[in-house]
Amino acid sequence: MYEKLVHDYENQILIKEEKMPEKLPALYLNGTIFIDSRKTQIEKSCLLIEELMHWKYTYGNIIDQRKLTNRKQETFARRRGYEELIPLESIIKSFYQGQREYHEVAEHLEVTEEFLRKTVDTYREKYGLMYSYGRYYINFGNTIDVYKKY
Repeated sequence: MYEKLVHDYENQILIKEEKMPEKLPALYLNGTIFIDSRKTQIEKSCLLIEELMHWKYTYGNIIDQRKLTNRKQETFARRRGYEELIPLESIIKSFYQGQREYHEVAEHLEVTEEFLRKTVDTYREKYGLMYSYGRYYINFGNTIDVYKKY
């Protein structure tokens, strides 16, 4: 997944791997995305997608999270990253391929379990516990359940 993201965006933005501070594993700055080279490929994917969303959708220096506008931009980029990397279709496909527990779905989608849980939390906040999507109902509960409509 990480290599695909890098390939998809390499002609649009510079992506560099470097040793980053522990509390700042990724950063978008002046047209360059920096990713901590010590992270796993799966962790890098989760970090990179958020920084790509910062590149696409946020503006200015938003590092100071005490400012409301900066927090809003941070939240927006994060949520866009969740939806970009794990669209609802991927959750449905995972369920029908037998993955129901968070760790199984995360492994299948090549994301961290934490990233998947935050994605599901975002969908739950946006749509509620049960969401009607196309021919399916998706339950965003303790396990990920998908029901086909009849």
